[in-house]
Amino acid sequence: MAMVTRSDLETTCGTDQLCIGVKGGLEGAVHMVNDLFQEDETEGLLLVDASNTFHRTSRPAAIWNTRVLWPRCSRYVFNTYRGFAALHLQGSAGCLWSCEGVTQGDSMAMFVYACGSLPLIHALRAACAEEGYEMPSSGV
Repeated sequence: MAMVTRSDLETTCGTDQLCIGVKGGLEGAVHMVNDLFQEDETEGLLLVDASNTFHRTSRPAAIWNTRVLWPRCSRYVFNTYRGFAALHLQGSAGCLWSCEGVTQGDSMAMFVYACGSLPLIHALRAACAEEGYEMPSSGV
């Protein structure tokens, strides 16, 4: 499914969501920020959050955003993510049932995450523009 409809999502995301659509996008963003910090007149602070945001993504919001942003794949994503995901723990007979986030190891996880987070990225970009700031990813 991703192979057939990937170009739709790449067009929708453009350079706003670097986890899809831009070859080496994340690496390019890191190099761009590094270059900015090397300039003499640049001062700033780069905060990196090491928590796993894939597990914190609102699954209902991601499903809805997929319906709006990536309609050709939305039925597949809905059928895949509408229920609980069984998380099997090594060395345990039981499992945890997850109803949030995207499933690690799923080939569609990066795409669903991109759909789930793109509206937030657009809102942040608009808020930064109102305050006179430029978001770094616009230089990639």
